[in-house]
Amino acid sequence: MNGPSTILLIDDDLEATEMIRHLLARAGFRGALRTVHGPAAALRFMFEAIETAAIPQLILVDLTLPEMHGLDLVREIRRLLRGERAFIAVVTSSDHGEDIDGAFSVGADAYIEKYPLVDELIQLRDIMVGGVRPVRPVRLLRRNPSLASAKIGKFDEAESTGGR
Repeated sequence: MNGPSTILLIDDDLEATEMIRHLLARAGFRGALRTVHGPAAALRFMFEAIETAAIPQLILVDLTLPEMHGLDLVREIRRLLRGERAFIAVVTSSDHGEDIDGAFSVGADAYIEKYPLVDELIQLRDIMVGGVRPVRPVRLLRRNPSLASAKIGKFDEAESTGGR
């Protein structure tokens, strides 16, 4: 198994969603990636997913979203899930202690600094493949090693010059 079969990415920044999609693929995630760009769309997606029993196994949530803070969205998603299993990771550029603590207090399983390195995503995938929710929240913070490897090699040299 190569991680979750369905991934939901909630982020209003189109460049960030492309970068994260690229990084997930490089880290070996092979699941279907669904992207929504705001809290209302995320909640609609989750209502439908719950109704059809197609709940994403991994939900990635940005903290700074329009209309609703990411922590409020995580809390609402956990409420909607009513105990159903889903691994929720906050993915953000914030490394403030109150955001980190807040994420775990509302039900996030992981807190990942943007932009995650491939090794960090592999670590996350390996935790998920184990099939157990971690006893302790997973923190993948690096405090700026070369600004996430110079924004992941300028997005891996514009996806190997396809984006010249």
